Amino acid sequence: MAWLPVVTGCFWLASKLFGSRHSDPNPTYAAIEARKWAEAERDRAIRDLNGMRAQVAQLVQSMQAMQNRTLQFQQEAMLASVAAQQKTQEKMRAMVDAERAANVARFAAESAARLAMEESKAKAQEAEAEV
Repeated sequence: MAWLPVVTGCFWLASKLFGSRHSDPNPTYAAIEARKWAEAERDRAIRDLNGMRAQVAQLVQSMQAMQNRTLQFQQEAMLASVAAQQKTQEKMRAMVDAERAANVARFAAESAARLAMEESKAKAQEAEAEV
């Protein structure tokens, strides 16, 4: 409740400055100056408030622009990631296909070598049998 004296003081000051004009038909110079000062302060506060509103609006716009750019960059990064993943999968498929082809070639070479060896053994046995 520390704010109660402040609010009471502000209310008292406002009632003195902006009180009914019927209560004081001839305001003093001090009252006139105080009223002018209060009006000037009010006008300054209104200008400051309008300036702050403009700054907040500009800040909100810049934040929205940054968010839009961030989303755009995220989408581009995701697209690049998908493309890279597809390329990687294609390379992996090519490697698997190449390995399969190498295995088939190795098996064919081993079979051909085994067959050639068996034929050469058979021919060698035939040659020994003839001799």
